[in-house]
Amino acid sequence: MKVVEEEQLITVMDGPWSPTDLIREIVESGTQEDPFYVMDLGEVVARYHRWKELMPRVEPFYVNKDSFRRIIFANPAKMASHIRYASAVGVDVMTFDSETELMKIKQYMPHAQLVIRIRCDAASAQCPLGIKFGCDPVTEAPRLLKLAAVFGLDVAEVINGALEEHFPERSVRVVAEPGRYFAAAAYTLAAMVAAKDSAESETHTMYFINDGVYGSFNCVLYDHQHVVAEPLNDNGSAPAPCSVWGPTCDGLDCVLPATRLPRLAIGDWLIFRDMGAYTLPVASPFNGFPVPTVRPVVDARLACILKELRPLSASQFAAGRAVEFPPAPPRPGSGRPPSRAASPCRAVFVECALK
Repeated sequence: MKVVEEEQLITVMDGPWSPTDLIREIVESGTQEDPFYVMDLGEVVARYHRWKELMPRVEPFYVNKDSFRRIIFANPAKMASHIRYASAVGVDVMTFDSETELMKIKQYMPHAQLVIRIRCDAASAQCPLGIKFGCDPVTEAPRLLKLAAVFGLDVAEVINGALEEHFPERSVRVVAEPGRYFAAAAYTLAAMVAAKDSAESETHTMYFINDGVYGSFNCVLYDHQHVVAEPLNDNGSAPAPCSVWGPTCDGLDCVLPATRLPRLAIGDWLIFRDMGAYTLPVASPFNGFPVPTVRPVVDARLACILKELRPLSASQFAAGRAVEFPPAPPRPGSGRPPSRAASPCRAVFVECALK
């Protein structure tokens, strides 16, 4: 019999819930000391529906660090071996922004569908990628598009915000790379205060938590992200000046150099919201500190829909409190009634096999 660890399962909630409530329940169980994430699958689904409502013509694609089902190879400076591998596994859509990249793709993957990467220097961008990638839309893009045609390469799409004005024809396929839109808000991180030090200053306390810049908070160093710490429980004390540090020996392992938090004790927990983008993919167990686990969570109705889309066997359930599953709606366009009537299910965990 296959044994599945709890953190590899999807928690099915049978009523109203929030990430904070679930984190508090896990912490109060006394079984958790390492940092962990709560991932709200419902948030991902809600954002997808919002996307389709506001931009029905724009098809979300994913860069190769997020998903392996619908991929755009978005690096415009690819290694030849990576292009060959992409060709072997059927990843056909990729970006370019230079003549040398076009020549490389022509040599190693002439059947690729190409997306020209336009430089867009947005002053408010969290990560100004225009300083490194992208071609000038006026001076470079027309020449590169003509060169691609000379090479016999297929330029698949050009993305432009004014779709109706410039591309009214529905035959034009428009794609977008959503970046952090789907991932960020779905993840809430919980980290424990492992130590504190206020010996050198009575007005400033240093808190040391069990996750840092070598783990989830690499985003602070490399993604220009400003994280916000919230106490899991309100102890009623007034916020006071403090700093938050990671657990490693490195003096650069600082999560928040200056902030204000209520007086915390060792063993208290902090939560950090919007931590799903550019965090876990590059985390490492440096100094022996583990990478946080992820606990995916879904409500009962969405669980039924997921089970309809990707059937799960009985062996993929773990026993728990009774959850009343409502009937799943028919798949869009199927015209058939739900295949399963509402019935109590003695399970609160479903294996995360939805890859």
